[in-house]
Amino acid sequence: MSALQLGQSRDDAEEDVRRQAARVASWGDLETRVHVVNRSPEPVSDVEVRFRAGYFQDAPDGINAVREAFRLTVSYLPPCSELVVSPDQLLDDAAFVPLDVTFTDSDGVKWVRTKAALERAGSPEGRIATEKLAKEYGTGTAVDALDSKPTIKKAEPCTAVLG
Repeated sequence: MSALQLGQSRDDAEEDVRRQAARVASWGDLETRVHVVNRSPEPVSDVEVRFRAGYFQDAPDGINAVREAFRLTVSYLPPCSELVVSPDQLLDDAAFVPLDVTFTDSDGVKWVRTKAALERAGSPEGRIATEKLAKEYGTGTAVDALDSKPTIKKAEPCTAVLG
């Protein structure tokens, strides 16, 4: 096998490993809700979304703008589904911005997705991304309870993993 074929084989294998993870994403909906979507036909587990909330707080000298990081853990996100967290479930009159989402795919590989990248959580790149966000925003306050249950709805489109 030539070096070129070996390199192509490695690239193909890495693409297969990333196939499910590439179908998991998070975003803010006009900074009013946080969404995490699994568009694969396989479940993901140990889903943790870290997000920043911005809100105003009364202070003796006026009003202060506050930015606080939170993290919400969901043990399981079904296939072809979307998790939606609304600000009124946590804070009144807050704007949310997702920072990153970590999850474990159906093969047991742990991933971290930021705005800029999708990396294996244990890889040097994944650790750097996680450490950079933690340094800037902290690990985030764990959200143990919400005022109401987050919405999980069917995600469209949902595509089969070709293998």
